[in-house]
Parts: sequence; C-alpha cells; structure tokens
Amino acid sequence: MPVHEFPTTQWSLILEVGEKDPEAAKRALVHFCENYWRPVFCYIRHRGNSYEDSCELTQEFFLRSQQKNYLQGLKKDRGKFRSFLLTMVKGFLANEWDRKMAIKRGAGQVFLFADVQEGERSYAKFIDSNMTPERIYDQQWATLLLERVLIRLQNEWDQIGKLELFEYLKPCLSGEGGKYREIAGQFQSTEGAIKVMVYRLKERYRFLLRQEIAKTVSEPEEVEDEIRHLISLF
Repeated sequence: MPVHEFPTTQWSLILEVGEKDPEAAKRALVHFCENYWRPVFCYIRHRGNSYEDSCELTQEFFLRSQQKNYLQGLKKDRGKFRSFLLTMVKGFLANEWDRKMAIKRGAGQVFLFADVQEGERSYAKFIDSNMTPERIYDQQWATLLLERVLIRLQNEWDQIGKLELFEYLKPCLSGEGGKYREIAGQFQSTEGAIKVMVYRLKERYRFLLRQEIAKTVSEPEEVEDEIRHLISLF
C-alpha cells in the first residue's frame, strides 16, 4: 500500500474543532487514525494474536473509532497523538467482548486498508523479538514518520527535475553517503557543490520532520520531546 500523505488536519486542530463541530472533528480523527493502522496492527499482533485475528481486531478498532465518540475527554488527555492512540487500542483490547465481536463481525468483510500484508511484512522482523508490544508500536510509528518525510523530500526534488540526484544524495541522510566526488562526477558538478546540497538536504529533512511531528502533538514544546523519544527508538 502506498504511503499516503499526512492529512492537513493537525492533532491540535482536531481538539479545537471538537469543541465547535464534534462530527467534523471525528472525521478528522478517523482520517488521522487510518494513517497509523500499521503501528496498531503490529501492536495487536505482538500481543499474541494470529495474523487473521490481528487483521480483524485492527479493522474492528478503526470501525469503532468511526462509530463511537472518542473525542470525549480529549482536553483532559491532550498531548501526543501517539500515546492517545495507543491508549485507545489498549482499552479496546482490554474488553473481551470487543475481541469476540471483532472475530464475529470482521469475518468476510473487506479490510479497510489496501494491503494488510504490508502490516505483516512490517511485523515479520519482530516475530522473535523480546521487545514489548509498546516499543514495537513506537518503532512503527517512527518509521512511518520518516517514510513520510522522505516522500515529501522526494516529491520536492521530483518537481524541480532532480529526482535522480536526490536518489544519490538520500543515503547521506542516514550517514551512508560521503562519496561526494563520485556524485559530483556523475552530475558534472563539484565536490563542494555536492556538500552544500547535502547540507541543505539535511536541513530541509529536519524541518519537514519537525512539521510532521508537530501534527501529532497538541503543544509546540512537545515537539522536541517527541523527537528525542523517536530518536531513542533507533
């Protein structure tokens, strides 16, 4: 399943809209949740559920987020959307009736997401892991954030006709680059010019990452805390 762009509605905006138009806020919340189904799936899967049951439970969880007013009490629980969503999932799984209804109602339904096997592929590397379900959830969350930032960068470079150059420079973001002379020769440039491009690429990457994280917290000062937490996961 292709990684979708983030919805324009930010977490803080969901809270604000919830006071004036609960239905609009609920739609925004559902849209936001659906962008994060993969961490939810991996969390449920690592709680000891089979692939089939995890698919059904994940679908049931998101169906219920559309049917129930999950916005009640958000002002009290405002903060990181990552934590809020995980709390929702834990509450859902804690109810044994929800489990039974998930299996009963989920059977035979078309799954909400285009490629549920993507979730299983993401989870595969954790099958024999001694990591907690919560840490796996957070790692998947962080991975999605980084994927979205890279997609935004890729689209920007594609728009200016430099997608091929971007692919050469992209490894520099993770410290795997450094072959500036080779890249310069490939694109008839200079080593110094390539170093400047890499510097600007990293600066843009940091800026976009902060933007994406800002969409998932309710207060500006929480951005740095979230960045530190996500970095610690790797």
